[in-house]
Amino acid sequence: MENSTFNESLLTESFTLNGPASNDEISKIPHVEMLPSDYIDFLKLGNGGHGSIGEEHLIVFRADEISQINQAAAVERFAPGLLIFASNGGGQSYAFDLRDKDIKIVKFYDFDLGDEEPFFCAISFNGLLMYLIEQTT
Repeated sequence: MENSTFNESLLTESFTLNGPASNDEISKIPHVEMLPSDYIDFLKLGNGGHGSIGEEHLIVFRADEISQINQAAAVERFAPGLLIFASNGGGQSYAFDLRDKDIKIVKFYDFDLGDEEPFFCAISFNGLLMYLIEQTT
C-alpha cells in the first residue's frame, strides 16, 4: 500500500463528491488492506463521486457498491485479481490490479474483461487523476 494522502487539488469544480464514507463502509471493500492509502483518504472525503477530470468523465463508485459491481461483472471469474472501483460511464472501467505485491491501477474496456491485458494507468489514486488530466494535454 502506498503511503500518500489524497491530493484534493486534482479534483475539478465539476467533480461532485458524495458525502464521506464511514470506516465501516470502507472496511467492507474487498482487499481494502491492499488498496492505496490516497484512495482510502479520498473515500473519507467523498464516498465516490462523478464529473470531469481533464476532458475525461470519471465515476468513482461508493464503497458499498464495489462488491456488488465486481460480482455483477463476474470479475472473479473473468479477471481474477482485479477490483473495479471506477468507470468513465461509457464502457471503460478502472480497477486495482491486485495480482502482484505492487498494486497498480489499470483500465480496460468492459467487453474485453478477461480477454485482453488491462492497460496500466498509475500506482496510486492521485496518479490516476494526474494520468486523466495529462490525457488532455
